[in-house]
Amino acid sequence: MILSEEQEKWLAALESGKYAQTKHYLHDDAGYCCLGVACEVLGYEWVEGNEKWFRIKGLNSYEVLPDEICKRLGLRDASGSAIKPHDELTTLNDERGKTFKEIAAMIRANPEAYFVSSNTEPSSSNNEH
Repeated sequence: MILSEEQEKWLAALESGKYAQTKHYLHDDAGYCCLGVACEVLGYEWVEGNEKWFRIKGLNSYEVLPDEICKRLGLRDASGSAIKPHDELTTLNDERGKTFKEIAAMIRANPEAYFVSSNTEPSSSNNEH
């Protein structure tokens, strides 16, 4: 499977070491989960949700990906489900303690397990949410 530009951008961000990693929220005061990094690199705006976590402006999501972002990335579902249930992205990030680099390596090694498509259609800007 050839990855889309957006998929590549997300995986490169996970591999970059630029983002602090957190658990259970897409983005909180400690950092991002692996799916939250996707929201960040795709240009979604964060607004304060409470004193600890942030939500995606206009989409009101803070724990799992909104459908819109799943479709843009071609992911199976909002939790980053994989063909093998124990390899779900939220599980790797929150419960199994995998680093962003390890998660990106798992996705690159078997993209078909995570992506249903490489969704190479042009996307519109989502900075207006």
